[in-house]
Amino acid sequence: MAVHPNAPGLFVGIDVNGWDLPQYDGTDEDEQKSTTIIKYVEAITGAEFGISSRIDSSVFPFTQDSVRLDIDYDGNLSSRRHFRAMDVARAGRRVTAGATYNTVDGMMRRPMLFAELTLHEGASDEQLPGRLVNLGTIRIRCSRCKFERLSSRDCATKAGGRTSRKQPEALIPDGKLSEKDLKGKALTHQATLGDPVRFKQRSNGKFTVLGEPFAIFEFRYRSRAALQAFGVLPRSPSPQPLTTRDEIDDIIQGHHANADDNKQQRKIKRERSLCGDDGGDGDSIQMTEHRSKKARTREVIELSDDD
Repeated sequence: MAVHPNAPGLFVGIDVNGWDLPQYDGTDEDEQKSTTIIKYVEAITGAEFGISSRIDSSVFPFTQDSVRLDIDYDGNLSSRRHFRAMDVARAGRRVTAGATYNTVDGMMRRPMLFAELTLHEGASDEQLPGRLVNLGTIRIRCSRCKFERLSSRDCATKAGGRTSRKQPEALIPDGKLSEKDLKGKALTHQATLGDPVRFKQRSNGKFTVLGEPFAIFEFRYRSRAALQAFGVLPRSPSPQPLTTRDEIDDIIQGHHANADDNKQQRKIKRERSLCGDDGGDGDSIQMTEHRSKKARTREVIELSDDD
């Protein structure tokens, strides 16, 4: 999971099948801002994903406040996660899964999936270029907020007064994109949506955001081949297409095992360097995150925004 220098103790990652996808540093060309950190992850075609988050209250600087995570996918779809101040002190990995929206029949949720784009050489879409800047990006804005508990009557009024949102859809509904629109950008996937499911709103209060986001996490998802072309991943034989949940689990666990191997190799090279042995090639990749040890802490699956 990624850690932001402005928010020690807040861990954020991309969850697939209960695992955090390995995260990789980008190239020197990536623009890093004081409030934003950028990580790359491999998009696994067809995999359902969510946003994992965890707070270590022993070092987190905002334990007196509630915390809100505003999540957007491709700049087009959104979801939300709140930690009330009383929740910040509780251990546990939480997963925010899917895009939510309101209908006249109640709240609905649609799961998020990685979908591969189909490129063609036809005419460009004049309406797309300005919107493609966020394609292939999951952005999580973290803000302090104040929680106010509402009475049952106020909660009912609040829920009844919600305006219905348009049903969400992928940025490129048919998944087809002209190479002319890419303009050399290595975009390979988008976030698309699964079948809708109904769920019950669980909020008993309202949250008011206090100021600007104190941290922004930006995850750029690409195919393995694209990450290799960037130099983010070392080149290796192309894997076969994944078709089952077990195969997806296998590749994620394999990435974590490779991360551990790379860590050990770097340790050996440092020891050799201290002994005067500076032979051998340098590492071609820096692994920045490893799988957290599984679950002695409680895990909560978050299905909706809380307000």
